[in-house]
Amino acid sequence: MTTLLFANNAVSTLASGISPSATTVQLAAGTGGLFPNPTAGQGFFATITDAATQEVREIVLCGTRTGDAIPVVRAQQGTTAETWNAGDIFSQLNTAGDMEGMLQPDQFQQNTYGHAIDVGGTVNSITATLPGGLTALVDGMTFNLTAAGANTGAATLTLTLGSTLQSAHPIQKFGSSGLNAGDIPESGFVMSLTWSATLGCYQINNPASGTAGSVVGGTGHQLQRESRRGIPSDWRLHGGPGCRSLIGRLWGREYLQVESGLCDPAGRKQRGRRWPHHSGWNAIDHA
Repeated sequence: MTTLLFANNAVSTLASGISPSATTVQLAAGTGGLFPNPTAGQGFFATITDAATQEVREIVLCGTRTGDAIPVVRAQQGTTAETWNAGDIFSQLNTAGDMEGMLQPDQFQQNTYGHAIDVGGTVNSITATLPGGLTALVDGMTFNLTAAGANTGAATLTLTLGSTLQSAHPIQKFGSSGLNAGDIPESGFVMSLTWSATLGCYQINNPASGTAGSVVGGTGHQLQRESRRGIPSDWRLHGGPGCRSLIGRLWGREYLQVESGLCDPAGRKQRGRRWPHHSGWNAIDHA
């Protein structure tokens, strides 16, 4: 994928002629600085125009620039590689390719480049295409995909970026946990996926099931919970299956209210409320 760069009023001339097969343009001395200076993954379109009639044009893609020397990819956007003479015009003009690279409001609202299409394969071995110019997965990239059916176990995705096929990678949740049956619950379910280069998988951000094989950070029936709202990270929520928690506010202060699945020796279920920065429960109630 090329990120397009632009410069205002960038116009020069060729210092020497080029053939249709030439891949470097030499501009008039000292004028290269008028044009963008691309680095990896960047570039700009330029137009070569004959000085005699100004009716013959060729669009080229420039990926780097060294002073007044610009390597070019010839015959872009439906134009033809021509023979050019010294003094012919080299300029950066608006082209259809420039404009088509701009995200328009309708495309943004339709999530044109963030929603995979052509979904196929099977419910556990999904294939899809993500529109755009990327040729490789980028760590942290997030996109949506509409499922064709409910998964019945571990699942993989083979994604095509534009026209570049990627390898199959697992779809996982909560880090390295594989999907359970029904995490993709039905046809039409829109899943949100994020590529993790570190884990080598697509992380599903909205699995239908909150169950994982294991939870990192707790021991036994202890679940470690961290809050981004300033609640201390050393809080512990004790409880097994059926444990419920709620973070809320009471009299302007945050609290954690817990109803656990554990019972005391008398068979009473425990629940309580804990205020921030306190080492114990403010109150313990028995059900």
